Amino acid sequence: MGISDIETLHTNTVVLLRQSPPLDPALKEKFALAAWTGLQSFTGEYRFQVEFPQAAGRVVRQLIGTHAHADGRVDVYVSDNGAVRQMQYKYYTDNGMFRLNIPNDTPGVPWARANRGGIAVVEQGLWGGAPLRLRILKPGDDEREVVGKSVALGTWGKTSTRVYGWF
Repeated sequence: MGISDIETLHTNTVVLLRQSPPLDPALKEKFALAAWTGLQSFTGEYRFQVEFPQAAGRVVRQLIGTHAHADGRVDVYVSDNGAVRQMQYKYYTDNGMFRLNIPNDTPGVPWARANRGGIAVVEQGLWGGAPLRLRILKPGDDEREVVGKSVALGTWGKTSTRVYGWF
């Protein structure tokens, strides 16, 4: 049993933006099966372009592996409606971010656009199916559970606009 003398870490993404991320995560990116990013900012009108900072973005790229189509699109299973959609995943050197272009009619996108909140979670897809699985989570218990995994493992980081992580 030990005593921690560091500041208490919360699973609230707004509170985490005010705290310092860990320097040495307990889980290296290459072993991760999921990545997430805050939806406080995004780009794109035609498609909802979710930005994954480098560490989380590399996890998603690793999960895609060799399963991307020749045009850069990847099949993504959308958990909320059970549909498999093609989405583009690409690295942008101009801002050092990876972007997942999600169709606007995907469940959760209208809410995220209007509220600038919640998180996008990209996980390893089911064996034999789409290589990725996407969930857009509103603030609440599910979001806190995902963020909490990264807080517990020290696998989270932040930019000036969002918190992100992997597990």
